[in-house]
Amino acid sequence: MKGKTKKIFGGLKGFLKIFLPVLILVLNIFFSYPLLTGKADSKNENYPEILRVWQIDAFEGGKGSRTAYLRSVAQMFEKKNKNTLVLVTSHTAESAAYSIERGEYPDLISYGVGADFVADYAIPLKNFNSPMCAVGNETVGVPWCRGSYFVFTKEGDFSDITSENCVISQGYGSLIRVGAALAGVHGEFIVENTLNAYSQFLNGKFKYMVGTQRDVSRFSSVNVNVSFKVLTEFCDLYQYISVLSKDTATYNACLEFIGMLTSEKSQKNLEKYGLLSIKFPVYAAGQTMLYEAQNVIPQYGISVFLSEEVRVKLDELAAAAMKGDTASLKKIKNYLV
Repeated sequence: MKGKTKKIFGGLKGFLKIFLPVLILVLNIFFSYPLLTGKADSKNENYPEILRVWQIDAFEGGKGSRTAYLRSVAQMFEKKNKNTLVLVTSHTAESAAYSIERGEYPDLISYGVGADFVADYAIPLKNFNSPMCAVGNETVGVPWCRGSYFVFTKEGDFSDITSENCVISQGYGSLIRVGAALAGVHGEFIVENTLNAYSQFLNGKFKYMVGTQRDVSRFSSVNVNVSFKVLTEFCDLYQYISVLSKDTATYNACLEFIGMLTSEKSQKNLEKYGLLSIKFPVYAAGQTMLYEAQNVIPQYGISVFLSEEVRVKLDELAAAAMKGDTASLKKIKNYLV
């Protein structure tokens, strides 16, 4: 018998080579049959739908993590939608663009400046209108939180701001000089990264500093009292969210998630993160700086889909406008929405 088996099948190795692929095929058909015929058992029917959300930090926040905030909203969403699992993943603009180029798409993407590639993939949104997230005549994104620009001082009254006694704190991608130029701040100001500017202001090198809501949290953490003015003319410190999924059911689930993210119930929690809501009061009167900032809706914004080259050009125009070049100021206004 052994001789015959070996002769017919070539021994055990030959047997496995011939029949193992057949066995795998049979098992695949067996286990796939309920899915192919629609006769899935009750256990399979309870498998969760997965909603994938990518978060890209585009500007300095206040405190805490926007990824953590989105995860808190995801938990609210999962409680309401028992059969849905929301996965929130942190990305950089570069890693998100690379993944999308490879064919890996999220269902929702949260982003800001520096992620202009989103415009090529975002799906138009029903019943939303945001000129800062428009492609042609269609809105493809929604702002869900924001920051603010301020002028700070420990001892001044804002009547003697000069390029010698004021530093501009510029974070990644922010057009803070556009905000300063539109507010009428004039002079050839020193621009430092956020930590250097904060340190130099705190140590007394500068009497004034143009900064953001992140500095409000920094001052609070070291118990430093400052006076402030909110720059009301312009802000580009917004976090947006867009839908990338073309599947109808997933698209509708994404719209529901956006509705929850921008609802008053979830927006109230932005206070924990030192950020401002788009449309709801978050801070009590005792939280002076952010309380006042939340009541000021910036007069102008800018398209989040502007390329890096255009943003660099706008920053250069703002520098020229602060030196008194009225032509540069007019050019800036052509980009405002």
